[in-house]
Amino acid sequence: MSVNRNGLLAVGVFLIGVAVSLVAMRFTDRIQERGLRGEFQHLAGLHAASFEREIEVNLEASRDLQRFLQAAPGISRGQFERYATPMLRQLSSVHVLEWVRRVEHGQRAGFEAAVRAGDQPDFQISERDAQGRLRPASPRDEYFPIHYLAPMEENKAALGFDLGSDPLRRATLEQARDSGKLTASANVFLVQDAVRKPSLLVFAPLYGGLATTPAQRRAALQGFAVGVFYLDDIFQDAMRKSHLGLGDVSLRIREVAALERDELLFAHLPEEWEQSRADLEYRHSLKVAGRDWTFSARPTQAYLVAHQESLSWSVLLAGLVISAVLAAFLAHLLNRQQSIRQQVLDRTRALAASESLNRAVVDTAVNPIITMNEHGTVRTFNPAAERAFGYRAEEVIGRNVNMLMPEPYHSAHDGYLSRYLASGDPHIIGIGREVVARRKDGSLFPIDLAVGESRMEGDILFVGMIVDTTLRKEAEQSLRDSKEQAERANRMKSEFVNMMSHELRTPLTVILGYLPLLKKAEAMPPAEMIVDMARDIQASGDHLLHLINDLLDLSKIEAGKLDLRPEVFALADVVSEVLDRLRLKAQERGITLVNEAGALRVRADPLRLRQIFINLVGNAIKFTEGGNITVKARAIDGHAEISVADTGIGIPEADLPEIFDKFRQVDSSSTRKAGGTGLGLAITRSLVELHGGSITAHSRPGAGSTFTFTLPHPEE
Repeated sequence: MSVNRNGLLAVGVFLIGVAVSLVAMRFTDRIQERGLRGEFQHLAGLHAASFEREIEVNLEASRDLQRFLQAAPGISRGQFERYATPMLRQLSSVHVLEWVRRVEHGQRAGFEAAVRAGDQPDFQISERDAQGRLRPASPRDEYFPIHYLAPMEENKAALGFDLGSDPLRRATLEQARDSGKLTASANVFLVQDAVRKPSLLVFAPLYGGLATTPAQRRAALQGFAVGVFYLDDIFQDAMRKSHLGLGDVSLRIREVAALERDELLFAHLPEEWEQSRADLEYRHSLKVAGRDWTFSARPTQAYLVAHQESLSWSVLLAGLVISAVLAAFLAHLLNRQQSIRQQVLDRTRALAASESLNRAVVDTAVNPIITMNEHGTVRTFNPAAERAFGYRAEEVIGRNVNMLMPEPYHSAHDGYLSRYLASGDPHIIGIGREVVARRKDGSLFPIDLAVGESRMEGDILFVGMIVDTTLRKEAEQSLRDSKEQAERANRMKSEFVNMMSHELRTPLTVILGYLPLLKKAEAMPPAEMIVDMARDIQASGDHLLHLINDLLDLSKIEAGKLDLRPEVFALADVVSEVLDRLRLKAQERGITLVNEAGALRVRADPLRLRQIFINLVGNAIKFTEGGNITVKARAIDGHAEISVADTGIGIPEADLPEIFDKFRQVDSSSTRKAGGTGLGLAITRSLVELHGGSITAHSRPGAGSTFTFTLPHPEE
């Protein structure tokens, strides 16, 4: 009977091992699934980033053409083509670049006659009829004909076509005109395109006067710089430049329309889409010049096969082998049970004699050890526990162990023991877990708690092993904080690199755009235009020099090599000089500059103080349209307190603590529009601190911002 019972126990152990192995296999499958999802989401995210970069690079063509036309009004067709042709060679996805003029009805006859007298004798403002053929445009209040375009030969049929005659193009023109922003059309087909490829028109408006409100923009509109792109070429270029596995993902890019209808713009490996796993799909929203696109990606079958792992089957096989070995070992042990039982009885006396040794081990243990009976009453409390909890042993022994626990553990602890004794539900018995303990002074600290059970001569004894995890938790939190700081620094670096490339490219575009017009003596522009070009080139050069000076100043400050030359002077003189320098720029944006510095005198380096005011007032001008910018000063507590207040767009409260960080830009979209390196406020704070002062900012979105700093105020 004993042998049969032992065999049944061994079989039972084996079956339990099989069940545990199956559970482990399922758990391993879930881990692998999470890993596959995370890896694919990362890969798809890289593809999405590549598409965004390629789209942004191509949209720059319309922005660059806008800046060129704004800087060089009245250019000829030849000059337009000489500027546009190199850009078309650099950007393979740009199909056509166009200059679209706004022509009022009363100007139509004169405009057509002037173009015909030039190099286009057949020119007329045209539109499509119901059959898609070109015909003279019907009379209307205003027209938007294509005046110049490049390349010329393959697109000549589009010259004179009125973009305002097509409802779809007209809606996009009006949106761009009223917003003053780069605006893309929906999917269209070109007048001159025989192959009927889906195209995207991107409009950049040009104005001839003040254009801060929609009404002013409509009155001042001169026309549009237009970039024409083949959608498929943009997306194919992005795929080629991504340097990622093109066979790993099936892609879709759709446009989400206002009427809850979407349109497929691009598909890569579409045959894989329906067969792929929809639960792993990655989605990303793209903002493209006022249009909403959705980027979606799914893994291909090839990707799934390449990333399929057999770890779960290995776990199952290992579990079965271990279960078989344990079952065989258990059978062997049970067969020896009778002989061992006698040996256990013989050694009981020896174990009793070793009790004093066990006590010594417990008393000298580094970690707290607490024993209690089935009612939770403390039986022993070792010295390590005294040090950890702040109680002496006699203060705890004989009392309920829940005195060492905060809520909810305090009230629930006795219930755990009662439930375990009644039903065998372990909950905390035999299971290690992280909990919170309470010291004598009421302070809390985290611990790892493991509770074991011992039964001796009918009595039940629970043994609690405790590890204070305070240092470990602090180390884990420190690692998390370091990781977050590193990720934040990396994001800021990436944003700074993108921003700096844009800031450098803008003035270089103007300079390089003018040079072809000045290289040939026989095609030299009029003297007045050359003067305007020189001013624009000088302004662009000054902008580049400003960027370089900012970087050099930051380098000197961080190296501790920026020396100040302080002197005592009237603050109002420096403020007046800075405001006079910036007044024209402020007037262009409808801003009034106010100097209320008074007769206050300060001790400072005049050069660096001018730099502080230029940064603060210049920033205020960038983000204010209409209203006032006021500089005030007063003497307080032996210092000069100076403030620069504007009525601009303001700064969200959550972003105020970070605005003085290097390379930090609160709103990349608005900052991109206004320009800037993200270094101005960081340099300003450093210069103020070098003077022994401090700077703060207060703002409310929509209500303006106030920057306040202090400087030494000399005793009179």
